[in-house]
Amino acid sequence: MKGLLIKDFRLMFQRKRSFLMILLCGFLFCFSTDAEYFVGWLVLIGAIFALSTIAYDEHDNCYPFLMTLPVTKKGYAIEKYVFGMLCGAAFWVIGVVFYAAAAAIRGTPVNLGEKVLSFLMFLLIPLLILDITIPLNLKFGSEKIRLVMLIIWGVVFGGTMAVSQLIPGGIRLDAAVLALPPAALTALTAAVMAALTGVSVCFSIRVMSRKEF
Repeated sequence: MKGLLIKDFRLMFQRKRSFLMILLCGFLFCFSTDAEYFVGWLVLIGAIFALSTIAYDEHDNCYPFLMTLPVTKKGYAIEKYVFGMLCGAAFWVIGVVFYAAAAAIRGTPVNLGEKVLSFLMFLLIPLLILDITIPLNLKFGSEKIRLVMLIIWGVVFGGTMAVSQLIPGGIRLDAAVLALPPAALTALTAAVMAALTGVSVCFSIRVMSRKEF
């Protein structure tokens, strides 16, 4: 897995100009009133960049070559999750540092202790994206995944709108969840994400094991 991580990080560094432009725009965005959302935005960008390595492997016909190395299909699938989370965590750190630096430059008092929970919640963004998109990328390929994702989000959005129209007053699940004590909410979130990640990883491993190169 170490070799795969090195390969993917080198692929990422080849796009350093794009990274620098994103970081520059992001730092300027930190001076806006909604600066804390920049942290979540930057984490999202990190996850998207990590997913792009699958497209590189497909387009460069890298799969047959990788499978001649001491790399297993299972290890390849797991590495994509590890790499994606490492990228998300790295971008999260950069975002928090930029947020604090911009606040210091503006002279705005910021209590990071009060925002630590919301900032930590942003770490769920790359995990959720990876759990959904990695299995679909491996199953359908990077070209077809765009249409598949449009269909999925369309169904989710349409289903949500339909349910909200059919049920008087809508569904107040968000209020019920937010009413939970912080410890219970944290435990519930961790359990749901752990279950989702476990299912996603198992599905990705199964998809890779059936591929022939």
